[in-house]
Amino acid sequence: MLVKSYSFKQNSWLNCEIIKNSRGERLMRPDFDEIGFLGQQIDDIMESYLKENTDVFELIEEISLFGNQAKYKLNVQANERRFIASASLYLKVLNCFQSTIILAKKGLGVECAILTRSLLEAVFPLKIMSSNKEFTEEFFGSNHKSMQLKWLNAIFTKDTFINNRTKANEELREILQKEKLEDKIRDFKVEELASRADMESYYQYVYRVLSDDVHTTPFSLYSYINTDNNDNIVSFNNGPITRDLKDYVLTSASIVLIALESISEIFDLNFDDKIKCFDDRISKIWQ
Repeated sequence: MLVKSYSFKQNSWLNCEIIKNSRGERLMRPDFDEIGFLGQQIDDIMESYLKENTDVFELIEEISLFGNQAKYKLNVQANERRFIASASLYLKVLNCFQSTIILAKKGLGVECAILTRSLLEAVFPLKIMSSNKEFTEEFFGSNHKSMQLKWLNAIFTKDTFINNRTKANEELREILQKEKLEDKIRDFKVEELASRADMESYYQYVYRVLSDDVHTTPFSLYSYINTDNNDNIVSFNNGPITRDLKDYVLTSASIVLIALESISEIFDLNFDDKIKCFDDRISKIWQ
């Protein structure tokens, strides 16, 4: 039986010994097909895409700049767990957002989608905290014990942890199991958090779509193959991957605006006008 073989598609610039970027700023040996995204050449490969979407990347960098400046306005009082928790979540959001921008500029579209989902997961509890002052204790107290119980259950059911089966761990497991039966310990599902944050539409559509790339399913592998007009596989795609990239970064930016709304409410910062301005610009690009 004849088996057709596929190859990794090399880029045409490999035929050149040296190249110069469009600005003529440097000469360098092509390196993308040799060391991938860790080389310098990916910046030149992505240059035309970034120029075509200048409005998008200028906007998300403005939002990032404003978001980073905002963190210095957070007046976090000692022993105020709601302020500490919300500020920590906000920093997680900022770092995640900047990571998506870095990945997007390198043409790592799938990885950008994965981080956008993580960004969304961080915003759900932050949004709840902006309207529910008691949620902090509920979320962190219950979640900590829930994680403890999961580990203890693994210790006493999986042979991998057989050396950790101590009397103290067994007693703690019994206490936590009793609290769980009494509904003092509960797991927070992502869908529940989204609903309580009044962001169920984000969960039902955005979160589900982004999950396609987070989980390794047959569908998630389509990004790594190239097909012809008849959907026949012709080669592998080792990047860059820019399909839906603009949508990913704009989605992450819109999620960050919700985070800004939340900390504005929690810390009484009055960011409403600036947030609306950013939101209008996102909507205009998406039209």
